[in-house]
Amino acid sequence: MDFVKEIMPLVIHGEITQALWKINEAQVKLHSEKQIVQHTIDILDPTVLLDMPKYKERKYFSIGEVAKEAAVSTSAIRHWEKEGLLRPSRNKESKFREFSVHDIRKIFIIRTVQRAVFSLGIVKEVLEGFDNNDISHTREIAVSILQHIDGILLEQIKGIASFNNLLNIVRQGTKI
Repeated sequence: MDFVKEIMPLVIHGEITQALWKINEAQVKLHSEKQIVQHTIDILDPTVLLDMPKYKERKYFSIGEVAKEAAVSTSAIRHWEKEGLLRPSRNKESKFREFSVHDIRKIFIIRTVQRAVFSLGIVKEVLEGFDNNDISHTREIAVSILQHIDGILLEQIKGIASFNNLLNIVRQGTKI
């Protein structure tokens, strides 16, 4: 509904191109989210990240690097650490956080599960299973999130079709 509230004033004011770009932007965001969830599923296999050159060459990563990789804010990572979801090591000299490949995988899992509006308790449960090598449960949840995203895509396409019908009515001069 929030999206419709954003689009309708544009249509009313004849700013159709702007409305179309907003719709396009929503689809791009959904596609990006799908890619991140798919990447999360892929990296549940512990060898996937370790086969990537940037992860082979280094043992630890900074909070900024990890945040950029997972498309989350550094403050979100700090919050997750405060909540006990993460326990990165600290550099003995600089005291900066050092994130391992295992930590990076956990960050992707947290991000994916939390964005699907699961509670902190569910996130903790999924991470406990992950830490105990119960990858199948974590994978099931990630796959269900991917299916949910597929459902959102279907709803977006239906919305685009309805929007196209609305544009046809507006072009014909019929009052809505």
